[in-house]
Amino acid sequence: METAFILVLLAALVCVAYLIIRRVKTNRIISNDEMYQRRGIRVEYKSGCIQIKKYIYPVSKVTGVKWITEKSRLRSKYYIKLEVDDIVKPIHTVPVKGAYINIEEFSRSLCLALRKAGGPELIN
Repeated sequence: METAFILVLLAALVCVAYLIIRRVKTNRIISNDEMYQRRGIRVEYKSGCIQIKKYIYPVSKVTGVKWITEKSRLRSKYYIKLEVDDIVKPIHTVPVKGAYINIEEFSRSLCLALRKAGGPELIN
């Protein structure tokens, strides 16, 4: 009985460590001369493309970038809303989680990355 409890506790600790590492990795900003990447959004400067999760578009197809805050009694939820010229999926909503996220700063840096890749000048 004691061994089973220790194994369950060890498995729970491994799961918690995995979730923490995953959150830290996805929240990391990668910005260099070739690309900008954060929270599942990737902008490649040379090719002029934006990848939003599994969808890839030319940056010229992006028509709007907005940030949304949903407040509740317990905590606030933040989202980046990307509007794209696409009939199948014209709006992409990307959740932004983490205690150290400045949603407005993230939105503006994404607009700068889009402009650097040859996209439209977006103001949010």
